[in-house]
Amino acid sequence: MKAMTRFLNISRKIGKISVIRAIRDGLVSMIPVLIIGAFALVLKTFPIEGYQDFIASFWDGALLHFFNFVYTVTFGVLSVYMTFSISRSSPNSSRPWKKRNCSTKWAATNIRATYILQRFR
Repeated sequence: MKAMTRFLNISRKIGKISVIRAIRDGLVSMIPVLIIGAFALVLKTFPIEGYQDFIASFWDGALLHFFNFVYTVTFGVLSVYMTFSISRSSPNSSRPWKKRNCSTKWAATNIRATYILQRFR
């Protein structure tokens, strides 16, 4: 019981750090995108041969292309979504009593930084 109380106190202290709150809030706001992408992936790769033949031949593969498109739009660009989402929640988590309207500037700066770092990879 004492260890559990100590763990809870440590986790509360960590939860109050504004950077951790921004990351948490940004990841939580990405859950709908992740769910949509996961459903598209499951529907695209369902392991029944008859189903795979059906989605490959339905409207000349339009259904398969749709699932590929949804998967690519959600998981393929997930790093951009995460950058925008975390940076959007960053100013609000540092001063929750004072909502600032600079989230677009934060997002643009972080997306530019991500692009620059990707070029050096």
